[in-house]
Amino acid sequence: MNPAPLAFAPAAAPWLRFSWRRIGALGLGTVLVLLPWVARNHYAVGRAGLRTNFWVELRVGNNDLAEGRFVGGLHPAYGPEEIRRYDSMGEAAYVAWAGEQARSWIASHPARFLALCGTRLRRFWIGLGPFEEQRDWMGWIEWGVTLSSGILALCALFAWRGAPGTGWLVRGVLLLFPLVYTVTHVLPRYRFPIDGVIVLAALAVLGRAGSCVAGGEEAQVAS
Repeated sequence: MNPAPLAFAPAAAPWLRFSWRRIGALGLGTVLVLLPWVARNHYAVGRAGLRTNFWVELRVGNNDLAEGRFVGGLHPAYGPEEIRRYDSMGEAAYVAWAGEQARSWIASHPARFLALCGTRLRRFWIGLGPFEEQRDWMGWIEWGVTLSSGILALCALFAWRGAPGTGWLVRGVLLLFPLVYTVTHVLPRYRFPIDGVIVLAALAVLGRAGSCVAGGEEAQVAS
């Protein structure tokens, strides 16, 4: 289970008009839905939590080979050496070890870590740069859509206009959701859960821009 969509929760508070009854109902419902999975992880893996592999993901994104994306050779799902280590240590011990490795590397390479975070945040919103990988014509179209929608969504942070509370909801999702990927690693599919919000935000910005243009033309005609 991917806990990243829980970024919606704090962003929803203003949308719920800071009503403690509504926030409490949302929180209780969330706990009731997630509790069985947390219990499953506790009994099956030995670690209570929504997802037990955060430290693994942190390590595969922050190491001497890291450049912003997934370093598959350091992941137990892909690297033969990591698979053997995982099998010999067990999941809970392996995750704890990966966390120690990741934290140690970050502590000894703070500038590199911050640079990687910047790279990952950029790639989350606008994808790989135009010359960072080879693309066919479909790849260029995909990159253009990713770039334009990402830029428009970021513009919505400042230009959003909507019903009361919706601005905080949209801004909160756009700001909070990418955080976990900013510190771990980024793949194009990681944006999928908020693609609907991104499209909505992009359309809102385009609509407002169109209204401004139309208003300017009407003012010129009137003058």
